[in-house]
Amino acid sequence: MEEPKPTRDNSRLAYAILIFLFLVGFAVGLVTLNRSNTACRESYRTDGHVTAGRNVITVQIAKTNSQRQQGLGGKGCLQPERGMLFKFDQAGYYPFWMKDMKFPIDIVWINSAHQVADIKANVSPGTYPQSFTNSKPARDVLELSAGQAVRDGIKTGSQLNY
Repeated sequence: MEEPKPTRDNSRLAYAILIFLFLVGFAVGLVTLNRSNTACRESYRTDGHVTAGRNVITVQIAKTNSQRQQGLGGKGCLQPERGMLFKFDQAGYYPFWMKDMKFPIDIVWINSAHQVADIKANVSPGTYPQSFTNSKPARDVLELSAGQAVRDGIKTGSQLNY
């Protein structure tokens, strides 16, 4: 049996389908690109900077109990290379949870020598009411956008300066 030869109408239909699929893919790509490049418009105080190697992270410092309780809760986003630094009076074990959080974060516990004692990466808001606690004593805690610790080369033992 001989295969049917494509007709002119079938060729046009196939061409139209290919063009349609290309345009849909292009549109989806633009939407995805636009979402990933959307600037965070949340305002944060600039209280200082934390350096990790060559990377500089602009931080808002939570020093009081009320500032520490609020943390990043209620904020819609956190800009790249920004974070919140929680300062405590002494080294200890400090649990963190995702109450009122709207975006995932990296939680970095820092010891008294400003070395990373522990990290919990990509903690999502959906984990609330679970809390996350450092495995080694820490004096301060740095919260970053999810994935920022990896992008900045921050890992257990890393030296942070502030």
